[in-house]
Amino acid sequence: MRSRMRAVLKQASMYAIGMSPMTFGRTIAAFVLLAVVARAGVTEVKPPAAGEASHEQLLEGIYGGDFVGLGDDLGNGLWSVYSNGVVTATRIDDFGLPEHLNLLTGQPGAADDDTWTDGTTIATAIARFASFPQTFGYDAGDGFRPLFDITGHGFSVSGSAATTFATGSVWRWARADEWLHGLVNAHYSDPAWNSDGLDHMVTYRVAPIGHENDVPPVWLLFWEDLNGPFGSADDPFNNGIPADREFNDLVVELAVTRRAGHTDEPGWNKYDWTAQWTGNESNYFSLYTGQPKGAPPYLGLDNGTDGPGRPDPEDVDYRVLRGFVLAWAVDQSGYQVSWNHLSGTATMVRYDDQEAWEYGAYAFQTPGISTPGVRVGSVPGQLELNGVDYDAAFDRLLLDFYASGSSPFSIPAQQSWAMVDTDITLLPLVQDLRQNSIGPVHTAAVFDVWNSNEDFLSHTSHCLWCWDQVLLSDMAQPNNFLLDQLQTDKGKARIDGLASPSVCDDPNCCPRGDEQCKQLFAFYNNGQRAPICSEDTPLVGVANKIIAFSGPSAARAFTGVTLSGQGFEPGRIDSDLPSQPEPATGPPEGYSAGRIAPVQPVSRASDREVLVAPGDDTSNAIAGGTKFVCGDGGCDRASASKKGSLLVFPSVELRFEGVTGTDGTTEWRLAQDTFLSITNDFDSDVLVHFVFVNGDDPRVASIPGN
Repeated sequence: MRSRMRAVLKQASMYAIGMSPMTFGRTIAAFVLLAVVARAGVTEVKPPAAGEASHEQLLEGIYGGDFVGLGDDLGNGLWSVYSNGVVTATRIDDFGLPEHLNLLTGQPGAADDDTWTDGTTIATAIARFASFPQTFGYDAGDGFRPLFDITGHGFSVSGSAATTFATGSVWRWARADEWLHGLVNAHYSDPAWNSDGLDHMVTYRVAPIGHENDVPPVWLLFWEDLNGPFGSADDPFNNGIPADREFNDLVVELAVTRRAGHTDEPGWNKYDWTAQWTGNESNYFSLYTGQPKGAPPYLGLDNGTDGPGRPDPEDVDYRVLRGFVLAWAVDQSGYQVSWNHLSGTATMVRYDDQEAWEYGAYAFQTPGISTPGVRVGSVPGQLELNGVDYDAAFDRLLLDFYASGSSPFSIPAQQSWAMVDTDITLLPLVQDLRQNSIGPVHTAAVFDVWNSNEDFLSHTSHCLWCWDQVLLSDMAQPNNFLLDQLQTDKGKARIDGLASPSVCDDPNCCPRGDEQCKQLFAFYNNGQRAPICSEDTPLVGVANKIIAFSGPSAARAFTGVTLSGQGFEPGRIDSDLPSQPEPATGPPEGYSAGRIAPVQPVSRASDREVLVAPGDDTSNAIAGGTKFVCGDGGCDRASASKKGSLLVFPSVELRFEGVTGTDGTTEWRLAQDTFLSITNDFDSDVLVHFVFVNGDDPRVASIPGN
């Protein structure tokens, strides 16, 4: 969840204006209009030791590009403002201002960084250049509260947690060497709380250029873990090491997600719709209008007074509503039935780019039931993707990709450049869509990456809840999808959804279905909702390749593909039974054309067999005595190239571009629509139940890369 300002966007802009990266960075920086801030006082930061990173180098390692110092010269090679032409990082005063710094609305010059107030944030470890252990947390006046321990060194670190502070609350950020067996060598954002009386944290506010005031900020906290003035080794906690006052021992990013006490944007919400597809009908509908099939408009999930959807986390000039759609065959009571004759596609039409791309829906068949209209499974509304009721999900996904920032399709001799990035959408196939849901699933997408030279690169992990869409260039460090890291234009990755306590989990998390744990957490934390532990889950996904061209038009092209997979892992979808409309052609009367197939109940046999590919792990696949048989055909799994009884569209999206009128008001115009096409390749009619889900979580979307 850490933020990454995409270097690929900066580079695409360079090509558009015909500048080298260095020229681009310094030219843009020279024209950045900076607000004049009256400074109260800042703490001196010393130059880094050999082999360690300066603040400018840290910013470049985090957000990419060439950061240039602007504003006030703070000495020792530091500046009050840095910019890479895409974002600005502005130093916050360390002393002399009496107010508390507001996590959501704070600005340079409004308050110093001693004490903070109001908001919800996702805190993530970004870098560590220290030999001492590091734990990050806060103190709201009732003692040190750890958020996470930091593992790793340099930019290859892990540690992240989300926390919400009540409206009006005041706290101090803190770090410590040890906390579990007593607090050791703790430092606070407030110098008055530190044993040596010195400042041990400096802060930068990061925002995209031109949007410093209209998107939630990102804060960077730079920590010093040695005590005493520069050069002093007297403090026993220093272990004889002289204080260096470099403020690079620990860097933590705070991504602000919403105001304390309320939700600004709805999320993880959904609606249901059931419609009839007549025999051999092929039809479609727009997510924006619902026509011509008559579906409820997707915009109903988030059409607030501040505009449709929420700020686009990949482009702050747009608003977006995005998520996924599931569709499966049901009988008139809403019970899921076999109907291995449905297929579908999603077509994304981008009116702003005058481009379009599409992908095929995943189709899950009922492998043990070939007769249409037979009830599937023993529990209504419970779709078991286990290779028995429905096709199994994949154990791992396969991603074939071009490195972010590569330009394999360019013509250098003509100065014609085409730069690549990929937007990847991942959907866990463990979904509880009931009214009384136990909550969205939380998992870590773990990427094993190889380059074209068959070199295996270390794991890249990405934490996700319910559903996720992210540019490969925005992945957490170490980001093996970047050209500089991959070292070849081309690569491949295997993606696995895994529990990851060390990377994704809050130390006080509760298992998703453990209601007692959630109640205890709320009791001891003033009613706050408990963080949820990550868990193993199968994934499906879509990769959208984005090619940015040079030239005055700065045109872009898009292609999409449904990700293939390997292995076999069970999934499950839970849904409330829908109320059904009367079919247009009358009550069910058999299999004749124009009629709905009759209900044929079937019980699940305890000894039903399912084919499993040799070597597949079936240890936790299906409970209840199911027998596994490996055959030449392997295991029945989902596919984007066949028909099925359940269709999964992992990515749907509406985008809106803001246009300011002469009266100063903003009109939001549709920039992208998604069209879903469904075909019933059978002579009889069928009811299809849809669930439309807003995949983003219920909070304010923050600046690009969050």
